[in-house]
Amino acid sequence: MATPPEKSALTPAAGLTVPDNIRALVESAGQTASIPHFYFNGMILAQGTADMTLILQLNNQPVAALNCSFTIAKTLAKGLDKAINNLETFAGREIMTVDDIARSFSKAKE
Repeated sequence: MATPPEKSALTPAAGLTVPDNIRALVESAGQTASIPHFYFNGMILAQGTADMTLILQLNNQPVAALNCSFTIAKTLAKGLDKAINNLETFAGREIMTVDDIARSFSKAKE
């Protein structure tokens, strides 16, 4: 019987540190059953006049909706961009977006 994979730990990229209070919050959230946990492989982003809505999808089915202010949305976007850039630098390769993959399939069909 295969051993289930461990939950990913908070591991900063080379040269980065994570403050203890943030590490503790992340680790606590990962172990708290009362906090909803979602995996998603798709999303729909909607913009209103005052805020943003992000619909998380799993295999094209909605699993959660997240609403936030523009300020939080921009802060999240910058944080995700920084994290992905750190990963790409550390790994030495670029992560493809869904659009990149779709273009690759499109070119392969030509």
